[in-house]
Amino acid sequence: MSKRFRWFLFITGILIISVWLTATMFVYAYEDSLKKSITEKLNQYFKTKITYKKAEVSFYTNFPRLSLTLYDAEMQSANPKNKERILKAEEIYFSISLTDLLNRKYSVDNITVANAEILLYTDAQAQGNFDGSLLLLTAKKEIPQVSVTPKTIQFLKTAFTYRNKLNKEEFYCSLEKTTLNIDGSIEKAKMSLDAQLKNFSLQFNNKEFLQFRNIHLNSKNLSYNKQENALQIEDLLVKIEESAFKVKGKYTFVDWNSAKADLQFQGNQNDFKSIITFLPDEIYDRLVDYKTEGILDFKGTAKGEWSKSDFPHIDINFQCKDIALRSPNIKQAIQKLSFVGKFDNGAQNSLSSSSLTVQELKGELAGQKFRGGFKLSNFNQPYIATQIEASLDLAAFQEFYPLANIESLSGLLGIAINIEGEIAALRNPNEDNKVKISGEAELKKLNCKPKNKSFQIQNINMLLNFSDNITLIKNASGKIGKTDFDITNGKFIDLLGYLFLSNVRLKMEAKINAKKIQLDELLSRKDNSYFLHIPSNLMFALDVKSDSLIFNTFRVTDFITAFQLSDQIIKNSTTTFKMAGGTVKMTGILNTQREDFMRFDGRIFGNQLQTPIVWSMLNNFGQNFIEARHLNALLQLDMEIGFVFNKYLQVQVPHLVVAAGFTLNNGTFKQLEAYNRINGIMKNKNIVLDNAGNFSECKGVLQIRNNTIFIPEFEMAFAKHRLSLIGRSSLNQSIDYRLRIPTSNTNFYIALRGNLEAFTTKFADFANAKELNEVWEKERKNLKALFNKNTSKPI
Repeated sequence: MSKRFRWFLFITGILIISVWLTATMFVYAYEDSLKKSITEKLNQYFKTKITYKKAEVSFYTNFPRLSLTLYDAEMQSANPKNKERILKAEEIYFSISLTDLLNRKYSVDNITVANAEILLYTDAQAQGNFDGSLLLLTAKKEIPQVSVTPKTIQFLKTAFTYRNKLNKEEFYCSLEKTTLNIDGSIEKAKMSLDAQLKNFSLQFNNKEFLQFRNIHLNSKNLSYNKQENALQIEDLLVKIEESAFKVKGKYTFVDWNSAKADLQFQGNQNDFKSIITFLPDEIYDRLVDYKTEGILDFKGTAKGEWSKSDFPHIDINFQCKDIALRSPNIKQAIQKLSFVGKFDNGAQNSLSSSSLTVQELKGELAGQKFRGGFKLSNFNQPYIATQIEASLDLAAFQEFYPLANIESLSGLLGIAINIEGEIAALRNPNEDNKVKISGEAELKKLNCKPKNKSFQIQNINMLLNFSDNITLIKNASGKIGKTDFDITNGKFIDLLGYLFLSNVRLKMEAKINAKKIQLDELLSRKDNSYFLHIPSNLMFALDVKSDSLIFNTFRVTDFITAFQLSDQIIKNSTTTFKMAGGTVKMTGILNTQREDFMRFDGRIFGNQLQTPIVWSMLNNFGQNFIEARHLNALLQLDMEIGFVFNKYLQVQVPHLVVAAGFTLNNGTFKQLEAYNRINGIMKNKNIVLDNAGNFSECKGVLQIRNNTIFIPEFEMAFAKHRLSLIGRSSLNQSIDYRLRIPTSNTNFYIALRGNLEAFTTKFADFANAKELNEVWEKERKNLKALFNKNTSKPI
């Protein structure tokens, strides 16, 4: 390196440092006045007013240009009839020529908006907050000292929303990083665009019309002509999710309230999201993660005015031949899929005139073929017409479209169906607005393993006939675990709406015959607990007959019931069955509207029931004072009962309410310690009960509530004596009873207190039988009053 060149570099460095120091001193000395003068000039220039909490000037970032950064800035509307704020940003950055600034000129050539919200709003009177004020670029008046001709406009993490209350439209997206480079003046410019958009959504009348998570826009050949007020698009590449297509054409700004579009778009893509995006949300959400293998030809146009009252006409044609549609788990794919389709928004260029048509649809899944087609029209109130013929391998279908609550599935489904009508009628059918449905479906050898259940569904065969919203069950049979069923006369109401749309009620009416119902298995889970949850959108009216019904140790035969389910409430009009050598009849209501607080209220009649079997079936009623081995008699029962249990079918004892009248005939107490002890006490009064514990009859009433058992009447007839008992006890077996032998010679009763296993006794003697009867009757009436307090009718 020569000495002269080294001197040249040295002098140049000194000059640069000198300029930098001079600029630094200038900015430091005049910082406040610079911030004030620049923002005042910009507010004079822009039609919108900029306010901010803090401003900084610097030339470190973009030396030798000066940067002005406004923090917590807002830009207000220039339209006095709609003053909605346009912009709120954490930062707005302007790049300004320092040379021009020294000459008292303000030349802005770069603008960056970061961490911002942009809201363009049109009210019900067609007034927009953006009317007459294009964000950042439009001059309120020409000011010779101010020039806004940006070379770059950039948006970083900026939420953009457009709401049109008049037309009930809303557009939203997040500009993650959007850069517009401008070559030339604002009058006539060549531009390039690179934009990353997130969470794109377009709504009409509160219904989502388009929705995407990711959009990438890129073009190096855009041109703007201010005289024509038009944007010419030559090669805009649009990538939506995994689909990509090109757009070209012209977009003319008529004014800030309307524009004219003349756009063409075309692509060959391997993703069908751009097609299914026009479907209703419920269908789109089910298909969005499926992949396409093969080419989908796609082309269309958008032509016409886009304003507060008009929308461009959109026409899209698409087709594919022999492509594959693969499920997210990659195990199965629909092969040889072909169709041709068309979308357009109709004569009114609106949702109500829009339609999506797919014809010549055919394909196969696991060697089973299907064909059909459909037309979806009027996207405001979607109307569908479709025809489907299909044979379906259910194991392959489960792999292709996994069902959330199913572990495994197999069997064959054949279906031929025609559907025509408003989709809303599937959700809210009525006589005047039905979907017309016809066809049949046959299910053969269905085997299914539900998740979180210990049982399997086996060998289900079913033939269904579709007629509008009623699906007739021609025949159905199979097994659910150890429970079998056979339906020869039944129907579903709104079955298709329940299967394919959310919040649709399924109604079922049927007569069901079974050899065995294993109820505990149906309600059990893998963790060996019981679980009951009834969805709110199920309604049943069922007549059920079964040779036997089993729930743990509870086993009955000749089980017959009729019940209705609606709004998570089961109403049982009558249930009869045989158990313990006798018969039982019951009615009741089960309310499951609260998941963890279900209540049953009912009445039970029992006749000639053998007590040892009853006690064994019901696990001694949860007590061990009188067990099945202690008592042998025939029981007659009339009982009102109300109890609460949680979703695991665990009875909540504090809420238990029982009112019962009962009779025991021809009974015997065996090895019952309490009876033997009472018999011994009676011997002190020269009264001997039957040592064998035999009695001819025992009658009584009792009530359980508030954790207390009330007994106002209880009499037991032995061979020589009758024994009476009244009193109360708690469910933890603490007792307070009175016991007497009601004869003319016994002027006492025995007070029993403590608990059933270790009670104390005390004699209460009276002067004569009359005095005893008066006291006894008074106490009995008090207990009877308590007993009747919550009893709806006498027992």
